[in-house]
Amino acid sequence: MNPLVSIIIPTYNCRRWLGQAIDSALAQTYPHCEIIVVDDGSTDGTGEWVQRQYKDRIRYVWQKNSGRGAARNHGLEMAQGEYVQFLDADDMISLHKIAAHVKFLEKHPEFGAVYGHCRVFYDNDEQRTWDWPGQIHYVSGDILEQEIHRPFLLPIMVLVRKYWVEHVGGFQVNLHSNEDWDLWLRIALAGARFHYLPGRVVAWYRRRANDTAKASVHLQSGVIVLRRLESLINNREERRRLHLKQAIGKWQYSYGRALVEEGQRRVGIAEMVKSLLLNRDDLGRKLVTISGLTFLLPDQARGAKATLRTWLRSLHDGITLQLFQESDE
Repeated sequence: MNPLVSIIIPTYNCRRWLGQAIDSALAQTYPHCEIIVVDDGSTDGTGEWVQRQYKDRIRYVWQKNSGRGAARNHGLEMAQGEYVQFLDADDMISLHKIAAHVKFLEKHPEFGAVYGHCRVFYDNDEQRTWDWPGQIHYVSGDILEQEIHRPFLLPIMVLVRKYWVEHVGGFQVNLHSNEDWDLWLRIALAGARFHYLPGRVVAWYRRRANDTAKASVHLQSGVIVLRRLESLINNREERRRLHLKQAIGKWQYSYGRALVEEGQRRVGIAEMVKSLLLNRDDLGRKLVTISGLTFLLPDQARGAKATLRTWLRSLHDGITLQLFQESDE
């Protein structure tokens, strides 16, 4: 008997592309799929259009706008399948994806998830595609360390056993970005093994040409995700083995730079300074950058300049102390 697969499609004002996503789910060669569309409070007529266009071929539900993580969790509550496929409303999966991935997981119960290769395209030029850059980091087995430092998984690439998603509590609903990365990290930490299945392209990821999302939001959420992951690992040696502090520092430095570029110079510099106690890679270059940005603060920010100079001196002392401590261990 073929197990049921739940394809969960969260959508918010994506009527322009939603039909392509649903059609790619309906076109699957695997016969036992349920398609769940969770409308996260759309105001573009999505609900009426979906129900008129697809009727009983899909399951449609509307919810008050609560974010993509909450919409996916709503879909999980409705899902009856043993396996789950997440499909964003502006992306597509190939017609053979579910069949190939179910076949692998049925033969290999030791794996919690399987994923395949993805191509990327712009929404205004669907004919020109290129390989997902994360492909150089594809690994099988325990993916935790690789995914921490070089995130490579997109939701559309993966077919996952529903058990593992429920086991870790689903998506974190208070994240404004990186909620899928957070999920894969927690599933990997819980012990699930992932397998990369080479071969044909299994998904297409849409890059929106007019995407105006702030980089700082994405980067701040990355810091939150990694700090949460760190709090879940009680073993100090395991945290050190995974180089979690270095990863947090890298994201925090980038978050600070993004704030500076968005006009929040003082707050951004402070984040950059604090990041250096966690990650000392390219320390000289970073200190030069921070010093230059501090010099460019307006005259009315003299207090901030003095504070930052104090932080830089403390940073120097802190790094020196860490070096002595590490040499004694």
